[in-house]
This record gives sequence, structure tokens and C-alpha cells, in this order.
Amino acid sequence: GGIITKINAIKLYCLRDEEELNTEFANKFLNLISKERNENKIGKVSVTILANMAMVDGAEFQKRSEKEGYDSVLIVDKAYLVAKTLADYFPPCKTIEFREGCIATQDFRVALIGFGKIGQELLKRLYVNGQFIGSCFKAMIFDQDYEKRVAYLKEMNPGMFDNFLHPEINGVAIDAEGIEFYQKLKELHPDYVCVAAGDSSRNRRICNEVMSFLRRNEINAYVCECTYDCVAVHSVDGKVEKKNTFVVDMLEIDHIDSIAMELNYAYLSDQDKKNKTKEETWVELSYFNKMSCRSAADFIPTLKHVVSQNTGIWDLEQLSKMEHLRWCAFYFVNGYRTMSEEEFNDRATKYINEENGYDFKFHKDEYNHLVHACLISWEDLPELDAKQNAVFRRRGYDKRVNYRNSDRSNVEVIKSIVERTEKNEIMLLNDD
Repeated sequence: GGIITKINAIKLYCLRDEEELNTEFANKFLNLISKERNENKIGKVSVTILANMAMVDGAEFQKRSEKEGYDSVLIVDKAYLVAKTLADYFPPCKTIEFREGCIATQDFRVALIGFGKIGQELLKRLYVNGQFIGSCFKAMIFDQDYEKRVAYLKEMNPGMFDNFLHPEINGVAIDAEGIEFYQKLKELHPDYVCVAAGDSSRNRRICNEVMSFLRRNEINAYVCECTYDCVAVHSVDGKVEKKNTFVVDMLEIDHIDSIAMELNYAYLSDQDKKNKTKEETWVELSYFNKMSCRSAADFIPTLKHVVSQNTGIWDLEQLSKMEHLRWCAFYFVNGYRTMSEEEFNDRATKYINEENGYDFKFHKDEYNHLVHACLISWEDLPELDAKQNAVFRRRGYDKRVNYRNSDRSNVEVIKSIVERTEKNEIMLLNDD
């Protein structure tokens, strides 16, 4: 048989525990519908694939101008879903008070008990979503194999631990018991305690013991019990909120992509847009850059929360600074580091001399060394603008950058999205 009438959209979820079968089926399904798509009998096709995120690149399944593929692609693994569930439904901003000017009144402090796959994903997700003006991200990790596990994380994400954000990430090779553990927990005075120590019964025991300790020491923190199936958040008053990880909100991407697409388009200069629509520029975007835009979309509820504590005032400059912090943190947890001045000058010279492989994006290397010149403080961005624009002039290229304005444009679009949300035109995930 075949498709007689047109199908407007197909959403495919490949979520079997045998992860290699998920990628195999996603490829087979593309071949199955190839003829109908060429005949325009099928509209948009999106796919969510459960797979090893370290091994499977979403770009392999993404539609490009030169190859067939899915219109929207999301690669997830179980640890990623746990971390996203926690950060989306119980974001770090809810533990922080903000004063006038969208400035945090305290640091964000998290204790991580267990540093396996879930623990590492929790650290990265909270690192990205825990960036606020006037605040420092502080994490204390407890795991008997801490040194081995953090060594791998540092190797894969060299910029995450040492950068202008000045994060304080420390760890000790001990279990969640004994005098040393409770002394360090008391010193940290955490806002969050994330427990991902293994099986459910061990997690529950640790949660109960930690909750008792926090109550006795009058530490008002959330204790987050994290397993592959569920996130349970315990508050010191005895309340418990549970969220399953395998739910549509975590797996569906079409809605979040509609927002991410707007943010990407706002970030582009008129020269970069080249008279293309937001849909056309989105199709051309790399998988990593799409994930970056999705991260910005995920951060909208946090910005909205901060605005609510700023008497509802959208302080464009301050929120743009916060968006820049989030953007940098996202890059740091995905393997990037700041481009050195020596690297910048070397790449700029090669671009001016029109050497092969060096174009107007010489300020970043997305393929070989994962370096980016924009991973610097907000205060240092104008100096980078001037250096990069001087290089463009030497090359005779009519292009100008203003990276602060790019962040401002993003926040202006986010403000517009929130205002439309309030008019029920669209709906944001976790909108209170």
C-alpha cells in the first residue's frame, strides 16, 4: 500500500531499552517514508531517540539541504532525562531570592551524593541553570570513586572547572555517612542535596538520614531523590513532589523548537539571515547549535521567575547579562573552553590570508578543538567586538558584530514570548 492523502506531521519515539535498536529503527523509518516525502504526502517528521548521547550525534539524523533526515531530532539518554526533569520542574532559581536589579542575594549551593552518570548529568544541568548575577555556583560532590569520575569529566569538559564564572566544584571520596560527610554538608549549607547513589532503597535511606540532619541543623534545603524513573523532591516541612522522567514533556521537541527557532533568528544579524525565514535558518543550523537554542528556551521560566521578584520589571541589561552567563555555562559543560588570545590572533591571520578552512567564523572552532572567543565576561565583550571587527575590515568584509546586542535581542524575544504566553497564544513548559 501507500499513503493516499497527506499526513501533516509524524512524531516518532524510539525508546527501547536496547538502544542500538533505536538508532537502527530511526534509519529504517526514514527509508520507509522516503518515497512519500518526495511526493509531498508527508509533512514534518520529528524523532526522539533514546541512545548513548556520548556516542550518537543527532546530526546523523538531521535533515540538511544536501541529505534526507528528520525535521526535528532529539537524542536523549536516561541520565539526561533525570537531570532535565529536576532542572525543569525544580529549577535552582526557586531556592534563591533576588533583589532589585535582578541580582541574587546568595550563591547557589548543591551537594551531590553519587557521581555516576546521573550525578554528572545533574551537575552539568544545574551548572547551566544555576547562573545568576551576584551569585556563584558551588557544588560539593560525595562519591568513593570521585577522583576517577571527575578526571573523565575534566578531560571531556576542560573549560567547565576553570573559567571566568569562577565555579567552586569540589569533591571528596567518601560515602554519605560518617562525621566528615556531615561536617562538610553543614559547612556547605546547601540549597539542594541531590541523591543519586544507586538503587532506590539506598537512595531512600540516604534521603531520610539527610533530611533528619537538615532539620536538626535548621538548614532549609530541598533533598532530591533521583532515579532513572522518577525525581522526588523532599522539603524540610515533609512535603514530597514527584515527577516521572519518561513523560511527553521531556521527550516532545516540536513545541520547544518553535521557541528555540525564534531565539536563533533573533540572535542572527541581518547579514547572517541573508533574507531567509526563521524556518530556513533553523534547517541549516547544526545539531549542537539547536541544542544551545533549546537550552535558552528551557531557561525562560527562570528569567520569568527573576522578573517576578523584580516587581515584574524586565531589566533588559541585567537579564541580558544573565543570559550570557547561561550561554557560556552551556558551552563549558559541552566541552568548550575559552579561546586564548594567541589562538584568536593565529586564526584571524589565517582568515585574513584566506587560508582554506578559515571563514568569518574564525572566532570559534566547532569541530576540532571546541574553543570559542565569546566565552568571556560580559564586561570584556566590547573589546572582542572591536578586535573581530578590525579583522573583518582588514579582510574587506562588510560585517560587524556586537555580542552584547545579540544577548539583548534574545531577551527581547523572550519577553515577547512570555507576553504572548500570558495571552494564551502559546504555552511554556513549567509555566507557573
